[in-house]
Amino acid sequence: MVKFTIYPTVFIAVILVIVTYYVIYKRPFGLRLRSVGENPQASDSLGLNVFKYRYIGVFISGCLAGLAGAIIATTFSQGFNAAITVYGFGYLALAALIFGKYNPITITLASVILRRNSKYLLRKFLS
Repeated sequence: MVKFTIYPTVFIAVILVIVTYYVIYKRPFGLRLRSVGENPQASDSLGLNVFKYRYIGVFISGCLAGLAGAIIATTFSQGFNAAITVYGFGYLALAALIFGKYNPITITLASVILRRNSKYLLRKFLS
C-alpha cells in the first residue's frame, strides 16, 4: 500500500493563494495597488501616494519570496544547501506567472501543470 503524504506547507500555500486573490481582486487596497502598478500617473492624479503603495508592494512580495525560499529549503533539501539555486525553479515560476496571466488562481494551476513536467522541461531547456 502506498502512503500518500502532503507537506504542511501545501496548506499554507493554498491559503496564501486564496487570501492573495481576495485582497488583490476584491478589496480597495488591491485595486489601489494594481492601479499604482499599471498607471502610476493616473493613481497620483487621484491622490494616491504612489511611493507608499510601491513600497508596500515590494515589502509584501519580498515577504512572500522569503517564505517561498524557506519552504524550498525545508521541503526539498531538508535544510539550506548551496545547490538549491541550480534547480531552476525560478525559471519555472516566471513561466507559470506568464502562463497564468498574472492571476493567483491561474498561476497556481499553471504551476501544477509545469511542476508535473518540470524534469522534462529542465532537462530539455537548461542543459
